[in-house]
Amino acid sequence: MEDEKDLRLLLKRILVKMGFKVLAASDGKDALKNIKKMSPPPDLVITDMVMPEMSGPELIKEIRKIIPDTRFLCMSGYTEDFEALLGYQTDDQEIAFIQKPFSKQILQEKINEILRA
Repeated sequence: MEDEKDLRLLLKRILVKMGFKVLAASDGKDALKNIKKMSPPPDLVITDMVMPEMSGPELIKEIRKIIPDTRFLCMSGYTEDFEALLGYQTDDQEIAFIQKPFSKQILQEKINEILRA
C-alpha cells in the first residue's frame, strides 16, 4: 500500500521482477478490501506508515483481525522511530520497518529476512 502513484508502480515492478505476485493498493481501505478477497492470504503486506484515510498502523490492526499471522513490512520517509509511528512499543517480529529512500537490494534483503523468519 502506497499512496504515491509513481512509487507504488515502481515498487510493484521491482517486486514482480523479484518473482513475487503483487497486489498494489493506493490506500488502506482498498488494500483491506482486496486482502479480504485473497485466497490464500498474503505472506507479506508492505505498507507505507503515513497514509490518508487509513494509516499503515490502522491497516495492520484491521488485517490482524482477519489474518492474525500475516507479516508486515512498514516503510516511511518521515522518521526512523518505528515504534512512534506504530503508536506503541513493539518487539513484534512480524512487523519490520524500512526507511525511505531505500535501494532495490535493501528491499530484497529485508523481504528475504522477513520471509525466512
